[in-house]
Amino acid sequence: MVIGSRQKLLAESLNEINIKLEDQVISKVDHAKTLGLSIENRLSWSNHFNELCKKATSVIGALRRIRPLISQSTLVLVYNSLIQPHLDYCSLVWDDYVIN
Repeated sequence: MVIGSRQKLLAESLNEINIKLEDQVISKVDHAKTLGLSIENRLSWSNHFNELCKKATSVIGALRRIRPLISQSTLVLVYNSLIQPHLDYCSLVWDDYVIN
């Protein structure tokens, strides 16, 4: 993945870049996932946020179904263990606001 501004990414010279590692050409990609963080070549967070929303939505749906069966404190405990870590992970990278 080549990272840069929109103008630099549109430059024709970038299409000619071929990176090899042990005589194997490394393919170009638009985004890559490393350490749970999805990074895009245009430095946009949309792909990362979409993946985060999918994870949170599935857990929230499960919480909604079990809400009548368990106490409020148990719901908060499940939220803090299954949803909150995904929201906090790498928050310092994409935002300077620390979620407490």
